[in-house]
Amino acid sequence: MVERKGWSRRFTLMMTHRSLTNVISAVLGISGFLVSLSAGMFSGNSIDSVLERALFCTSLCFLAGGGIGMLLDGVLERHAQKLRIETASDDQQGHNEPSDESVVTSSESASSPQAIA
Repeated sequence: MVERKGWSRRFTLMMTHRSLTNVISAVLGISGFLVSLSAGMFSGNSIDSVLERALFCTSLCFLAGGGIGMLLDGVLERHAQKLRIETASDDQQGHNEPSDESVVTSSESASSPQAIA
């Protein structure tokens, strides 16, 4: 990895690692640009106003996608944490108590149809 100097060392770029926030904001930004560009071109506006509005829509869609992505990242992180807690508690219970399903008495095994055959 390249050693950064100055301000860039302290403030990392937003797109340095992949997350749902980055992906959603990038996709919404690009789609906002393409939709506004195609709508402006088909309406017959001048290229200057079309590009100006397309860049404005790109920034708005990028920010909206960042907000939506942050919300989804938070929801997924809470869900993953809940699953980790449940898994850890299940593992602790499994080590402390023998499972009732694994204990089979001799009378149950003798009366089962599989034991007879």
